[in-house]
Amino acid sequence: MDSGVGYEREKPSGFWPGMKEKALWFGHWLENHPLLQSIVLAFLLNLAVEILSRRSLIEGAGYLISHPLLFCYNAAIILLTLSPAFLCRKRYFVFTMISTVWLGLGVTNCVLLGFRTTPLAAIDFEIAESVMTIIDVYLSPAQLIMIIAIILATAAGLVLTWLKAPKLKASYGWAVFVIAILGVLFSVTTSKSAELQAL
Repeated sequence: MDSGVGYEREKPSGFWPGMKEKALWFGHWLENHPLLQSIVLAFLLNLAVEILSRRSLIEGAGYLISHPLLFCYNAAIILLTLSPAFLCRKRYFVFTMISTVWLGLGVTNCVLLGFRTTPLAAIDFEIAESVMTIIDVYLSPAQLIMIIAIILATAAGLVLTWLKAPKLKASYGWAVFVIAILGVLFSVTTSKSAELQAL
């Protein structure tokens, strides 16, 4: 028999369930603040790239602490590449695609540093075609198959993201704002850093 007494939804107890609920709440909150969403994504992507480049979680996090200004400068560069997402209705797909590029570059750099001491540079893309002829010297057939499988899985994931991503209202104002602010920031910081030889 219905007693007419209402029951509140029981809050999850324990550390991990509570953290999961807070993470979900934070994710929903970021959905309503697209600029902060892109800033957080840029920060996390830069942190991941730094961890991969140093091949160490501790050293990557240590770089954030020891060089916060340079870390923020690099994160701002990533944020600039994310800004075109505001022009697209499928914003999350564009975020995913650009994030995949940055993470792919980070993983590639991490692998290269296993064979040499110099990081990934523009010259590597210029000589990529010639390197393909001797790639079997550095990678075994199993490793090549694994790389191809990862590339195919990533491509399939991007297609799935395109199909499942919700259509949002394009934020042209935010895109112009972010690009303008970052343009001024880069102009000022680069000129000042050149004078101080900080970068």
